[in-house]
Amino acid sequence: MKRKTPFFGFHETAEGAMVLTHRCRPVAVVRSEEQISAFRADLAAAADRQEVIAQWAARFPRLR
Repeated sequence: MKRKTPFFGFHETAEGAMVLTHRCRPVAVVRSEEQISAFRADLAAAADRQEVIAQWAARFPRLR
């Protein structure tokens, strides 16, 4: 079975914000503690983490 390439990712900044990325480029930032907790809960419950990150990235205005 062929493995899917992970295009979406995230990392946490020193200030505590979560930066969502697509192909290593930042596309959205989650700053609210409530939203960060919800994001982490969605990731923990997800069968497909890529799908969760993609959905969250679509919720926020795009970074340019």
